Amino acid sequence: MKGRPVIVAIMPDIPKPVLETGVEHAKAMGSTIVFAYVATDRVSSPSNPDASYPLDPTAQQTSMETARSAIHSALDVFMSDYPDADWDLVYLSGLPDQQLAHLAHTINAGCFILGTRRPGFRAGLQEWLDGSVAVQLGRRQLRPVIIVPLRSDDWEYPLCSS
Repeated sequence: MKGRPVIVAIMPDIPKPVLETGVEHAKAMGSTIVFAYVATDRVSSPSNPDASYPLDPTAQQTSMETARSAIHSALDVFMSDYPDADWDLVYLSGLPDQQLAHLAHTINAGCFILGTRRPGFRAGLQEWLDGSVAVQLGRRQLRPVIIVPLRSDDWEYPLCSS
């Protein structure tokens, strides 16, 4: 019997230890891995959930398809070390905590796996302004949130560069 899917929240420059932890947990639970990327610079279309629009239409933007393709390619390479693992990539747009919670409800996920924030003043300020995604997820739904502690040197080995 397969376990419920494990959602691993990712970003283009996510450190590989978060992905490795997600794979380990999913294998231990006999679960599928759902890598979920939330584009915070885009907003979902109310009439078409598969479409999104840039928050700032005047800014130079990478298309949703191009960004998704780059992330999927990087995951393909990473997951080649885990040939028996079932995985998928879901590309979302909007507020991370809301989109991840909605995805978890939709696929009946068993848990979330997230990394700690990037070290440094700028990342700390951004978290202070936006709030911690892990804390917000923990407040909005009942699924476990597994937080992978990261060291400064973990950020030197990202999945792919943004």
